[in-house]
Amino acid sequence: MVPASVRRYVRRRLGSGHGGANQPVLSVIVPVYNVEDYLPACLDSVLAQSLKHLEVIVVDDGSTDGSPAIIADYAVRDSRVLPLRQDNAGQGPARDLGVLHARGEFLTFLDADDMIPADAYDHMVSSLRKSGSDFSVGAARRLQDGRYHRPPWHAVAHEHARIGITIDDYPAALADVIACNRMFRRAFWLDRIKGFPRGILYEDHVPMVAAYLRATRFDLLAKVTYDWRIREDRTSVGQQKHELRNLTDRITVKAEGHRLIQKEASEQVRAAWIGRVIDTDFAAFIDHALREDDEYRELLMGAIRTYLVLATPAAMVHVRVQQKVRSFLASRGAWDQLELTQQFFRDQTSVPATTLVDGTVVLDPTLPAMLEVALPQELLELSQT
Repeated sequence: MVPASVRRYVRRRLGSGHGGANQPVLSVIVPVYNVEDYLPACLDSVLAQSLKHLEVIVVDDGSTDGSPAIIADYAVRDSRVLPLRQDNAGQGPARDLGVLHARGEFLTFLDADDMIPADAYDHMVSSLRKSGSDFSVGAARRLQDGRYHRPPWHAVAHEHARIGITIDDYPAALADVIACNRMFRRAFWLDRIKGFPRGILYEDHVPMVAAYLRATRFDLLAKVTYDWRIREDRTSVGQQKHELRNLTDRITVKAEGHRLIQKEASEQVRAAWIGRVIDTDFAAFIDHALREDDEYRELLMGAIRTYLVLATPAAMVHVRVQQKVRSFLASRGAWDQLELTQQFFRDQTSVPATTLVDGTVVLDPTLPAMLEVALPQELLELSQT
């Protein structure tokens, strides 16, 4: 039960309208579901931002742990926190509910198990005000067991700042489609994106692609603005890839993304998106397929084959050589050969051994010689991105 003092605060807040001198610069939407172990650190990181003029809209998605009490406590202690609650419906509807109550000029999303570096929001607001862009995308770093590392797509999307660009200027930006490391003009979100799909995992992928396609311009930042936690208890959606529903939802989301790309994107952007699907979206499931049943394997095999058929040479330049080889073998159900391939790449550095053939850098011939399945020569070429 939400305390009476919090309910009175919410009534005052909702009755205050959406304008006036007290309008916040930024609305931060935090969906919450059973994250009592992580939520205090998340909220502390937001409330400690150097950008003080913000509101934090915390939407409890029907939690059954101690999260509601934590939210209520923060709302009493800091008037910038607005607590909302709904019956369990998922992250997408929780975010949409938060947006309905947002008053800021800018809008951002934050998962309740993650954190924000202290000057991140100030930096992103400043960038958007200087550039006039519709949204900005900051770099993210993964946090695991107290240690930070960069996701594989960091070097592609965030090695250099690119301000005021379009997706046709830099299609490789599609390597980064997570929701929470970006900040939108609220008017752009409401007019051009509108909301998240309901009842499905990976609900952020399609809206983030739509934002790239529909923005007049956007900013890609080199600065880290998001600390993305890998949960020690392995309960996040991204850590459930062994589950069949997780895979089927990824397939469904990618199919919807493909329809959007076909309708709204240029040829070069379509190629970059298909390359990303092969390199990142389904390759992440291959390790699990080696341990799962035939139903899981057949589903993944069909999905990968679909996008390999769609992939032009322009798409394949966006795919790392490891993922080209692994995806090719998975699409043919060569699971025993995949075991050998996995071990080969584990024994390599992040950039595997290479050789030069007719002026092209290709994978060292050791792996092709080990396998019973012949690998097409174009699969062995290193990615140009």
